[in-house]
Amino acid sequence: MVSILLAIGRRINLSLCETVCIDLLCPFVLFSVILFLTTTSFLIFLFLQPPQHQLDDDSDAAGWVMPYKKCYHPYLCRFMEFLYGFSVEFDNRATFTRAELLVIRPSDIKRWLGLAAYGDPDFDTSDPVNHRPTYCRSSNLEAIKRALSYYMPHRHVPWCNNQGNPTRSAPVNDLIKEVKKFEVRGEGRPSQAKRAVRPNEFAKATSLLRSQPGFDCKYKYPMVCLWQHQLIGRLDDAAHFEVKDPQGHPNFDFALRTNVRWSKNVMEERQCPPQVSSCISLLYLSLVVLISI
Repeated sequence: MVSILLAIGRRINLSLCETVCIDLLCPFVLFSVILFLTTTSFLIFLFLQPPQHQLDDDSDAAGWVMPYKKCYHPYLCRFMEFLYGFSVEFDNRATFTRAELLVIRPSDIKRWLGLAAYGDPDFDTSDPVNHRPTYCRSSNLEAIKRALSYYMPHRHVPWCNNQGNPTRSAPVNDLIKEVKKFEVRGEGRPSQAKRAVRPNEFAKATSLLRSQPGFDCKYKYPMVCLWQHQLIGRLDDAAHFEVKDPQGHPNFDFALRTNVRWSKNVMEERQCPPQVSSCISLLYLSLVVLISI
């Protein structure tokens, strides 16, 4: 009888233990299953979805049109000829696909700049070769870099992990810095910068023009030169003004005021206020010349 009671007691305790264990384990198991499914779904979404830059690239490629700028296009055409081993020749209106531009690497641009500056794409500035940038200045290299950058599909993105704008990469920038160092040392191409015109040269030029017969040389061209001198501007700035632009100054009767249509480096009207000239006789001369043109 005792043994039967002990057996029943052990059975009851075992059932209670199983029940308690099941009640405790069910929420944990359920939470583990949910966590596993959530983690698996997130990993599948993360690794199977294309990278964001690829999605952006695909969306950009759908409506991408090659830009065009007349002053930059010859630089790109010569570079593409170099990239194709000079086996083809492109005119200055040639167009290139987005895929062709995306395969350009910083090493390609560096070799092209090396050819322009050193005369050899595989230049070597160390002994015993000792190449020096005697073919062009660093300013020329910066112009080439700026022109090529204009056509890069990702021109606003610095080069990183084989993506972005190859002109904005360390190898290209280091090459230009190296050329600048050689120029400072006197081992580069001599500067071709133009100096300012001296007063005696300006006076001689106007006197030579006035000594020639004909209305253009005797009056029109000297007037444009004097007008440029009064505005302290470029020659094309003086050539763009109209008859209505010069006016008398409201506060000083010995001077005149004129609007200037600046042709360079001016993007807003507020950056080009009226200019003051100290010689009012130029007003009458300019009006006479302009009316007669």
